Amino acid sequence: MADRIRGLETPNETTLVAIDGWGCGGKTSLCEGLLDRLEPNAVYLGLDEFFWAYPFPPLDPFPHQHLRWREIRTTIQDLRTKGVAYPRLFEWDNLMIGEPIEITAGIVIVEGLFSLSPDLRALYDLRIWVQSRVETRLPRVAAQDGAETVDFWSQEWGHREAALFAKERPWEAADIVVAGAEISASEIGGMLRDASKYAAEVD
Repeated sequence: MADRIRGLETPNETTLVAIDGWGCGGKTSLCEGLLDRLEPNAVYLGLDEFFWAYPFPPLDPFPHQHLRWREIRTTIQDLRTKGVAYPRLFEWDNLMIGEPIEITAGIVIVEGLFSLSPDLRALYDLRIWVQSRVETRLPRVAAQDGAETVDFWSQEWGHREAALFAKERPWEAADIVVAGAEISASEIGGMLRDASKYAAEVD
């Protein structure tokens, strides 16, 4: 996959790669592996860096209420057209929005939930969907975000995420679909054919 991304590089232009998939499903692990192979020509841009605040404000309308969606779109568009962008990233240590920083590189990997939203898809050179097993992810949520977040994921986040993905079907826009957490490559085809699995709510 890293070789395929290198093959997309064009002199004096930024190659944009999107990695989307279910929450706690393996997107970040894939991104880290690609960055290791593509450094020093690649940088990371996570959509989690565009939060308004944490804890979240009200989630509806989802997902644009808790994310600075206009800034996300402007940042990716500027990388596409100018090769440089100046986003204000969320400072997790201080739980506040930071000052603008410069992002520029031959390759920018945009990773995070909703990176394959319809209004962003055409901006990328390569679109990757990470399919994972949703119905058993709560232990992964607890390990990643803490046990205190499980109720939020199961009662608030999961239902909205499932409804949005069922509507937008981002996996259909992907150039590559990879196996994420708790599934094998041989299971991907069946899960993609069965749209009800994408609309499954987290118990």
